[in-house]
Formats: sequence, structure tokens, C-alpha cells
Amino acid sequence: MIESDSQASIDLASIVVHLFKGPLYEAKKKSSMEKFKEKHGIVSEKADSNHSVHSIGFSEKEKKWWGWSHRAAYGFGVGHTVKEGHSPEKYIGQTAKNLDDAKKFAIAFAREVS
Repeated sequence: MIESDSQASIDLASIVVHLFKGPLYEAKKKSSMEKFKEKHGIVSEKADSNHSVHSIGFSEKEKKWWGWSHRAAYGFGVGHTVKEGHSPEKYIGQTAKNLDDAKKFAIAFAREVS
């Protein structure tokens, strides 16, 4: 305990607990996106160099390109055929022949759901 000039005591242990369970503690918790990327082994990147946030990423573990926003996420791999709701209309029915196609679909999905 520390005595201040006004004779009010301050419990240092309470201050330390508050600091570690308050805003600083909360900031150290993993976000749902961080957990999602960790679960799928995704290394994220910007869909476009002009963007300020990462909205696509590649999972070496799954061999998929993922696209996402705050609303939805979807993974595209070689052999994936785009269905309605997975990408803009112009890609519906197309099949990813390689990872470049899968990345193109992931970028389109991220844009569509943003």
C-alpha cells in the first residue's frame, strides 16, 4: 500500500490487475480473423496494393486462396467451380485450373462481400 499526500491509500496489486485485465489485456486477445487465419494456415495480403487491409490470403496447408470481408470468407482451390454467391456473376460456372485462377476468384469474392 502507498500513502498519498491526502492519506488515501492505493493498492498497487489492484492497479496491476486492472492493467492486465483491462484494455491492454483485451488488446492481446486474438481476433476471430486471427483465429480463422491460424486455423487454416493462411498468410494474408492485400487484394490490391491501394487497399489498406488484407482481404485475401493463401493457405499452403490447404492449397487454397481465401477471400474475406467482415461478412464472409471462402476458399478456392484448383478444381473449384464457382457457384452463385461465391463470386461475381461473370465467374459463375468457371473452374480454377490453377492457383492463379483460384487467387482471381478469391479477390473477386473479397470485393463482392465487402
